[in-house]
Amino acid sequence: MKKNELNQFTAVLQPIDGWYTALTRGEKRQLIVTDAKYAAHFTFRAQDEGAVYYRLEDLKEQSALLGNARKGPQENDLTVLGHAIFQFELKKVKNLSDTHLTSQFPNGKHWTRELLWLAGLSTWGQKAKVYNVLLRLNDKGRPSLSRSKSSIHVNNRDNQPYVEVIWYRDRGDRSQCNLNEIIAKVVKINKFEKLDST
Repeated sequence: MKKNELNQFTAVLQPIDGWYTALTRGEKRQLIVTDAKYAAHFTFRAQDEGAVYYRLEDLKEQSALLGNARKGPQENDLTVLGHAIFQFELKKVKNLSDTHLTSQFPNGKHWTRELLWLAGLSTWGQKAKVYNVLLRLNDKGRPSLSRSKSSIHVNNRDNQPYVEVIWYRDRGDRSQCNLNEIIAKVVKINKFEKLDST
């Protein structure tokens, strides 16, 4: 995302404060994604002229859209707009079924398409690649004796419309996962779609 596109996004969508974070190149933020079953701590550094990350639940809650954050269709947990669009869905389950994922990523794309339209950035959105990332949180039973508290493993299965990333971390560990590391690994796999595709 170019700096003028970032400025346009923030100028138009500023009235609903607090649901997104805008960064310029080199800025770094820590973020926490929470759910009833987990809390995940991340760091993110803007690699492009401009970047935005948001949770659609926060938008619905801040704007009182649909009444509250949990009403309406389910969508992905975190979206990052940078040189591309990255949709993250976090799951903390052992046996995962694709049932919810088949609607969560398309619903997230729909919201992102509408937000970019509101900001006058439809053209940017049409050119951008959309990467769907399932981030599975896998808590290990007992703390590791190694210095590295957590590790990231990428699975790419041809039959899935997303890239699966497994974050192995010690149970109770509050270490932070670097989103830039995940994004770099996902981009190398090159499994993406366009914003206008269903």
